[in-house]
Amino acid sequence: MRDELTKIIDRFGTLRVVVLGDAILDRYITGDTTRLCREAPVPVMEVERCGDFAGGAANTAVNLATLGADVCFVSLIGDDQSGRALDQCLRRAGVERRLIRDPQRATVTKTRMICGKQMLLRMDQGSTMLPRGNIDRRLCAAAAKEALDCDILLISDYGCGAISERTIGRLEQLRSRTSATFAVDSRRRLMDFAKLRPDLAKPNYEEALFALGREKPPGPGRPEFIEGNGHLLQSITNAKVVAVTLDSDGALILATGCTAYRTYTRPVQNSQAAGAGDTFVSAMALALHAGASIHAAAEIASSAAAVVVERRSTAACSQAELKVQLTEGMKVLDCPAALQGRAAFYRSQNRRIVFTNGCFDIVHAGSIACLHRAREMGDVLFVGVNSDDSVQKIKGTGRPINTLEDRIKILRSIECIDHIVPFGERTACSIIQSVKPHVYVKGGDYSADSLPEVPSVIACGGEVVILPLLNSSSTSKIIRKIRQMQDLSSSLPLQTGDASERSIHEIN
Repeated sequence: MRDELTKIIDRFGTLRVVVLGDAILDRYITGDTTRLCREAPVPVMEVERCGDFAGGAANTAVNLATLGADVCFVSLIGDDQSGRALDQCLRRAGVERRLIRDPQRATVTKTRMICGKQMLLRMDQGSTMLPRGNIDRRLCAAAAKEALDCDILLISDYGCGAISERTIGRLEQLRSRTSATFAVDSRRRLMDFAKLRPDLAKPNYEEALFALGREKPPGPGRPEFIEGNGHLLQSITNAKVVAVTLDSDGALILATGCTAYRTYTRPVQNSQAAGAGDTFVSAMALALHAGASIHAAAEIASSAAAVVVERRSTAACSQAELKVQLTEGMKVLDCPAALQGRAAFYRSQNRRIVFTNGCFDIVHAGSIACLHRAREMGDVLFVGVNSDDSVQKIKGTGRPINTLEDRIKILRSIECIDHIVPFGERTACSIIQSVKPHVYVKGGDYSADSLPEVPSVIACGGEVVILPLLNSSSTSKIIRKIRQMQDLSSSLPLQTGDASERSIHEIN
């Protein structure tokens, strides 16, 4: 799967994307404080630096460019310092600009004051009224012209007045004349864009609630509520695919004729990142147009968003970072829900799932051979690895030799392994119940009768395969041999050096 996703990402560079939406300048003023103000009981912040970033729809344009696409940004700014600063941010990111400057307008600017790791204040300023007269006509004409010559039109509406009814109406007229993918990310006007029949709509949870005419409902969790109202949300947005982002709860993808698909994310404590939703919709629109399945596009988008939430300001995800996140971030599945979702995805793709488990305390030639042979029995290989506590309970005092963290690092480097699943129980039965493997493989001097996982495998409809050890290799035998050499070394008369030095030298 990772190779397939990488091929999809490589196609991003062949796509031209037009972004239409609200240009916002994100300004970050950072510093430190050690005293209170005399005039009032407030901290005095010593400013260390000030940084400007493209925000709002401009951040979406930057994300698309950073992901490799050819991007044109159509928007409205003021003829002021903030507008010029935003233009420079876009220029540095390699974004082509079609910016209509309105001398009667102040560019929307969001200034964040950050002291250490704490945001003290956010100040918003700028004009948010809809464009009028000649300005509206120029913006509408620019949007229509660019929309006819692109692969993707992404509308990013932050409610700051850049998109008028005139522009929406003009795009509706053009919809049948272009094969472009239409994607919409709108704060409060999802219904207004339904007439465009978007291929993708991306509200967050609050925006989805607003579209449904609901306040935050009690009772079921957010994913369950959205899934229960999925058909209604699709009808309201008139979109082929609706991706509802749920911050720490991941995202829920709704599509006609498909069951709801959920992606998962690892929560980040005290994240100050802004614009992860821009990253998500950028990556998903690119992936869908590049030929990814809905599930694969969702995973690509979720991985791109996971990169930026680790940052401390408005940020973008590069192609290289996305590939690393997909390769490494998806390999270790330590969240039960993510494990179940990943396995369900493979089953929906008719992939043959193979599962094996063990301590993997010392990975040797026999281990590698067993893993490769296991991988050959299917399309994807899950490997369960015991936690340090469970290894000690199974193997006794003195084990494991290597910590779980070190063992995972070694397993990550083995190419034939698709996913690593740490677990703390004595058996892997709970993992088997989540993964429901087609094949369960064990290597060693086992029999099907002696393995406690076998009933769970059979109950899931899987088969059990026992692989003989290569050259009778096993971790326990290797450790016994090392200890025997240590005992032998300590019993020999010393000629030079300390006994401990002699033992180490002989073993190495």
